[in-house]
Amino acid sequence: MQRFAILGIVLLAAAMSPAGAADKGTVVVVGGGQSGQPLARILVEQGYDVRVMTRNPAKASGLPAEAKVVAGDATRPETLGAAFKGADYVIATIGSACERDKPFPEGAGPEDVDYLGIQKLAQASKAAGVRQFVLLSSIGAGNNDPKAPLNAMCGMVLEWKGKGEDALRSSGVPYTIVRPGGLKPFPGQPACREGVEPLSLNARDSIQGGVVCRADVALVMAGALGNTNALGKTVELKADKALAVDAWRSAWAGLPKD
Repeated sequence: MQRFAILGIVLLAAAMSPAGAADKGTVVVVGGGQSGQPLARILVEQGYDVRVMTRNPAKASGLPAEAKVVAGDATRPETLGAAFKGADYVIATIGSACERDKPFPEGAGPEDVDYLGIQKLAQASKAAGVRQFVLLSSIGAGNNDPKAPLNAMCGMVLEWKGKGEDALRSSGVPYTIVRPGGLKPFPGQPACREGVEPLSLNARDSIQGGVVCRADVALVMAGALGNTNALGKTVELKADKALAVDAWRSAWAGLPKD
């Protein structure tokens, strides 16, 4: 009788746990800012074991209680081994912070973060045996025109983002690169929620402009994990009212590999 009671408790506990939590795997989210916060929440809701890596865990906020916050700095490779140990997936949401008419802090410019930082994250991922690295990049990555608005304002950031993408592609780590259009909400706008607006998932270098909710970008990056149709691809993302809300989910298979 006691044996059946124990079995009942075990089955009840399994039924109450998040779906697939036991086999989804561990994801390291690099960056706990505006893009990392909704991503961590979505991954937790989907049943992943989530670590959020930030330079200063004491200042981390807006993250789900279930996410473990760990210290690590993409510009300092000696800090990455412990953060990535045992990870199945890495999703990088970091980027150099550009403010008009303000210089970048020393060691935190586009070359340091968007290129060398991504390179070091990719190398650490390979050393840790990570199964897939998903990179948040930008439409226009690789553009080396100094007159392009983002390049002119933010220290050739698009060129450096392109170099960061190339470093990931050549690292030997299975990867997916997501290039969104402009990220909203913009200052003064209310927060936006994922899964409300239809999204258009497109081939590399095929679209210009467009905007998309940060939480929707997070939803797409989470949807790339473990998706064989997403591997080795660079995709571009924007909102598109002409499509069905979930059209992006079936679009992966038709997009070409890099």
